Amino acid sequence: MVQRAINSHSDPDVSAWADEGGPATIEAKDGKLLVSQTPHGQARVADLLNRLRLAIANRPPPADEMATVRQRLGAKVDLALEKVPLDEALGRLNEALGRD
Repeated sequence: MVQRAINSHSDPDVSAWADEGGPATIEAKDGKLLVSQTPHGQARVADLLNRLRLAIANRPPPADEMATVRQRLGAKVDLALEKVPLDEALGRLNEALGRD
């Protein structure tokens, strides 16, 4: 998908991909995307990935997840949280709700 979106045929400042006979490469390794491309090609890849990240971040949660959230919003908890850091307070709240 990334290769098609960054296709070098429409932009001479982007190298052709290795599977098209060019020097540019892209591979997923250890949860990371390794891209070898011209500086302009790198910028286009980064822009595409950022747009995808924003689209995912702005996507509404699935209906079943929302039902779980609504159910948990009705749960009653009893916590003593006087002057504790927010991350600790959230951790205690998760424990009280039975989540890790």
